[in-house]
Amino acid sequence: MPTLKNMEIPKPKDWQDFERLVESYAQIKWPGCLVALFGGNGQRQYGVDIFIRNKEKNYIGIQCKKVNRLSYSQIEKEIEKAMGFKPGLKHYYIAASVSRNAVLQEKVNIFNSQCNNEKIPFTVDIIFWEDIIELIMTDGKVFGQHYPQLSQESRKEDRFAVYAFNNENSVIGNSIIIKPTKKMNIQKGPIPDTIGNDTYMKNYAKYLIDRYLDYKKANTNFEGGKMKYALIYNAIKKETGFKWDETPYEKFDDLCTYLQKRIDNTILGKLQKRKGIKNYRTFKEYMYEKQGIKSE
Repeated sequence: MPTLKNMEIPKPKDWQDFERLVESYAQIKWPGCLVALFGGNGQRQYGVDIFIRNKEKNYIGIQCKKVNRLSYSQIEKEIEKAMGFKPGLKHYYIAASVSRNAVLQEKVNIFNSQCNNEKIPFTVDIIFWEDIIELIMTDGKVFGQHYPQLSQESRKEDRFAVYAFNNENSVIGNSIIIKPTKKMNIQKGPIPDTIGNDTYMKNYAKYLIDRYLDYKKANTNFEGGKMKYALIYNAIKKETGFKWDETPYEKFDDLCTYLQKRIDNTILGKLQKRKGIKNYRTFKEYMYEKQGIKSE
């Protein structure tokens, strides 16, 4: 029976999934550092999809390439774009869904040996598919988020299957079905590709919901009415078509914008805005705070 180490892990089918996989790679590679997606569709990104601010407060950029083939001319074009990233990169990576390529590695090494601080202020490296998946597999929880069908976490209900899955000389004998006398309590896990499966997105959305409820409660107390907490959750589902924590990744910005407007339109929210007081932190500010990094 094959083990994870000698299995060919399937590559993501779309660029969004690949970008999220690279984001997880960066979070593992640079623990305790700010890792964030840069910009969005239709915005100028200067060749950077993900940026990292390391512990030395230097910026590292990553360009994600969900491609079947990567040429050096593509790398050169992305390097030229990355020159415009502010406040400037210390190192630049091209993360590609292609296998290791000695020719590309050699050309990048030559480029790094010839660059200087005035013309090219950063060095360049390629993160190949093998590099990405090998690091992702070192963290069972993260691997399970991207590959639940292959994750050991999803096999916890059968410890013998887990053992056999990870030991190539093991076999499983005849299966025995046991019918429990008591009703089993099956807990539902987060749905893949939704904000409930992303800690940062989920916590920020919950932060906005709680902020809205706090502001709405202030209005209700002032008016002497009764607070109805379920209304905001029903409103979110009506607006987006999903429960708040089952909102797809691509609708995260829409959900945040909707909640922020709801906060701003409360009596307290309007009063705060007139005084020049912010009603909530942006997603980037929230991430800075949670990771213990002061925003610039």
